[in-house]
Amino acid sequence: MKSKNDEVKLECSKCTHGNIFLRALGNPIDSWSRLLLACFLFIGIYYFLREASSILFDLFSTNLMSGDTAMNPIYESRFTDWLIFMFVPSIMSVYYIVYKVSPKLLISIKPGFRWGWFIRCLVVVVPISGILIIGQSALEMESELVFSNFTIASVLITVVMSFLQSAGEEFVFRAGSLQIFSTVIKSNKWAWILLCILISIIFALMHNPNNFPATLDLFATSLLMFALVYYTGGIEASIVLHSANNLFLNLLTDFSNIGVDFNASSDSSGGDLTGTLVVIGLNVAITLLVMFMWNRYQKKV
Repeated sequence: MKSKNDEVKLECSKCTHGNIFLRALGNPIDSWSRLLLACFLFIGIYYFLREASSILFDLFSTNLMSGDTAMNPIYESRFTDWLIFMFVPSIMSVYYIVYKVSPKLLISIKPGFRWGWFIRCLVVVVPISGILIIGQSALEMESELVFSNFTIASVLITVVMSFLQSAGEEFVFRAGSLQIFSTVIKSNKWAWILLCILISIIFALMHNPNNFPATLDLFATSLLMFALVYYTGGIEASIVLHSANNLFLNLLTDFSNIGVDFNASSDSSGGDLTGTLVVIGLNVAITLLVMFMWNRYQKKV
């Protein structure tokens, strides 16, 4: 006669990494009321941290910046990245308070951050993204380098904040929302498909795109990052893909006349449909490359 433990082992043996990640918060007592509590608590904690950060930033700019010295506009734009990073402690707090589980489940099925896998993705994806983004800008002949705000400190802050901001969005859109909402949807397959589409639509619209190509680009990019999360059972690869894209766009914005608006509401955001489809195709190729890397990485570990 099979024991309960044998049944659990058999059930887990049938799960893909994506299914395990999706069911990280699975619990027989999960309900819509618990989900709503998690959502409201997340909003409350985030806005508390947001206001606290704004107060500290104002104190810093008022007391430490004296005389006629104006704050570098690059630093001000990176403050927005910090506010988005506040998603991370907010959603982690929700996990600990509402679901009584380790926040590490937000990251991967390990649970925890798989640094070896993250670094492998970083080494491959970042150079490719840099070549594609800078190359596209050069082909379109839109940018002209402007070094008036250039400092070593501003470059370092842009690099660090680009990764923190991307991590904040991935924790919420590709991990927290997926896992929390999947607790009340019994079919894992339909939960995955439905949630990916709905959250990708929200992700695209929250960037306030001003045209269809920009909307399509954001929506498709979100779906590709969801695919990486599901395939690898964690958000490390999606953080790298997201960060690489934001990093080079941030650098182009900081040190050129391009002025990319990350709300996707400016004229510089989103090109024609043909260009957008080319970019999506290249992102698909990068995603497939990362999946190939994941298969090889699995064999070594």
